[in-house]
Amino acid sequence: MEFKSTTVAPGVRRQESDWGTSLSGAKDALIASGLVKGDWFIEDGLVDHRGRTQRTKKQMVDGRYIETTIRAKGPAQAFISFTDEERQESNKRCQAEVEAAAARARFKYAAERADLELRVLPSSHEDFREYILCGFRVSLEQLHRKCKEGVGGYRLAPEALEEFEEAAEELLAAVMEGRTLFNADSRARREAEIRKGLAEQDPTFQGFMTSVVKIDAEVQ
Repeated sequence: MEFKSTTVAPGVRRQESDWGTSLSGAKDALIASGLVKGDWFIEDGLVDHRGRTQRTKKQMVDGRYIETTIRAKGPAQAFISFTDEERQESNKRCQAEVEAAAARARFKYAAERADLELRVLPSSHEDFREYILCGFRVSLEQLHRKCKEGVGGYRLAPEALEEFEEAAEELLAAVMEGRTLFNADSRARREAEIRKGLAEQDPTFQGFMTSVVKIDAEVQ
């Protein structure tokens, strides 16, 4: 999930993350925005045991981890974590977005596949013959190679292979020269099946069906 930085108040930038909110800007601007309280920052002039100026303050406030930093140069920063409940809700939203993106990707793939299936459906008797012959020739060639070269030491005898080749030619001739029929109802049913399969992949349709099932369950 992508988190963008946005301006939420004069001189204040905010960026969300999986764990909370980061704010940056001048200390006075952060306080003036109402998003950060003054006592969340470390007191001025505090030093550690080595005499170094303390710039960061960490604390828990109402179930939130708060960390603020006043830099020597540059904007001050404040990190405000989510509560456990808010983090759980954030995780649910992120998961929902991931699932929605996956559903959109599946629908896009299904749409491309449905378009291809519709386009490759034969549109004439000649197209139908070519459609059948294309797959038929490939299958025959593979089978012929196995019969001729053999598998596991076994292969067809020369006279049997010759009979196979003659039978294959007759089968091809039957497809190329035989009479073909067209059934408009059968064509319409196949197109409807393809479009139905696409519709079932539509995230909007899936959401609708989920709500229908939920309503039915509540009624029962």
